[in-house]
Amino acid sequence: MIKKILPFLILSILVVLLYIPIFNNFFQQDEWSAFAEIYLSGYDNYIFKALIPDPGHYVPFTRILFAVLTYFFKFNYFNWAMVSIVWHILNSYLVFHLAKKMFKEDWQAVFSGILFAVFASGQQATSWVVANGSTQGATTLVLLSLIYFLEAKLFLSILMLILSMLFKEIAIGMFAFYPILILFQNYFAKKRLFDKRMIYFVAVALFYVVFRYLTFLGIFSDITAPVVTESQSQSEILFNIATFPIKGISQTFIPPYVFLETSKFIADKLPDGIAGAPGTTYFDNFYLKYILSLLTNIVFGFTVLISIFAIKYKKRNLAVIALLSLLFVGANSAIYALSPGRSGFVPIIDSRNLYMPSIGMIFFIVSIASLFKNWKWSAATLSIFVVFNMLITRIELQGISEVGKNRLNILNQISRDNLKLKDRQIFYIESDTSYYGLPDAVKILPFQSGFGQTLLVWFNDYENFPIEFFDNAYLWPIDSQGYKEIDGRGFGYFRDFDLLKDTIKEYNLPVESVVAYSWDSKQEKLVNITNEIRLKLKSVKK
Repeated sequence: MIKKILPFLILSILVVLLYIPIFNNFFQQDEWSAFAEIYLSGYDNYIFKALIPDPGHYVPFTRILFAVLTYFFKFNYFNWAMVSIVWHILNSYLVFHLAKKMFKEDWQAVFSGILFAVFASGQQATSWVVANGSTQGATTLVLLSLIYFLEAKLFLSILMLILSMLFKEIAIGMFAFYPILILFQNYFAKKRLFDKRMIYFVAVALFYVVFRYLTFLGIFSDITAPVVTESQSQSEILFNIATFPIKGISQTFIPPYVFLETSKFIADKLPDGIAGAPGTTYFDNFYLKYILSLLTNIVFGFTVLISIFAIKYKKRNLAVIALLSLLFVGANSAIYALSPGRSGFVPIIDSRNLYMPSIGMIFFIVSIASLFKNWKWSAATLSIFVVFNMLITRIELQGISEVGKNRLNILNQISRDNLKLKDRQIFYIESDTSYYGLPDAVKILPFQSGFGQTLLVWFNDYENFPIEFFDNAYLWPIDSQGYKEIDGRGFGYFRDFDLLKDTIKEYNLPVESVVAYSWDSKQEKLVNITNEIRLKLKSVKK
């Protein structure tokens, strides 16, 4: 009994200790928009709308789960983080269970589970709690699909695969991977290469593609959603689809964080005439487009050379696992090239999108390390990978938690200062810094979406704003400003004083309706400057 639960206990302890910093994190971006949509639609209608196919992401399980968790947890971030951590523990254990069916030795399965538990490349799927419902949920079902496939339970395997795409449509590459896996199985079993299992996977894949194409045409509803063709040209889409498997393999073998920091370091050592001055747009474009791309290709070439070495080695079983593992990573990386909202040639894959492909890279690493004749050398090599990934993951989590603490402190301070909002309320907040790649002139708070909408959602529980405030993504864009009045209630947010001044005049608002703050990024401090701004507005009105 102890032997059976020991791996689960080890994985649980590792994940909890490693991911403790996320309890200091806070909601980041998409969740604020989703909260607003729930307030606009109501829980019942939000869940009903989740079932209606739309041309963007059709992920009803994710939306239903988000509604349920929001209903029970609201802004209690600790509970959200606990769900994310428990889910990651479950997936780590499923990786261990899958590895037991693939490898001959128990230590190989144990290291597989441990590596997934600490792997840095996909940490965002756990640290960003809203990503957990979609990415972690889809990954759970893909792991179950693989386990059932190896147990020759084909119906359950296909069912799990279909259900996974109702969490997030990241497993479409599995419909290409499974026929390849079947070919390998039949070849080494000296059977006919093609069998009816391939037909089942291809048939389901075709059905799904037709279904999504019909949703894109608006056959099932008139819902509109962003699609990749709105932000990328055809050549850009094709280029990203072709290169994402290479990036997926490289950026799971070496975490994206390491690629980014190394690329910046190298660019910083180059003359400004070549790389540009650090902190400029030219510098950022240079290290992303040239240095990072070069490093990505070098690492990819290295993994290919390792694979060739493994194929020539005598341990055929390990070589086959290594090769199939790389194919798994590649097949499940290309789909992210179709993510809407990103433009141009994408140099790096978001960490959360590497969560599922990381499974293949982990099996690749374990199979290659297992080529040593002495298992102790294998264990030592894998231990280095474990420690390296733990360090990188912890570095990233610490940085994320610092930003999360700042966000929560800002919201709590504004809440304490404004226990009851006025019927017509405006928040004006200055900042000394631009964040997240915005132009230097656009100085905002360290929030990845519009802070005006964040304040609307944050105060709504006890202010009960008219639901129209949450329509049409009001104040959602990261650089948004504005004021709106509905049924005698007004709410606005500004960071530009001239726009604030003009709005006060246009709506004939009293200066007492304005509450103002200033953000000092160096001291990470929010200062109340309400009296100063009100006096300034009064002098302008005169």
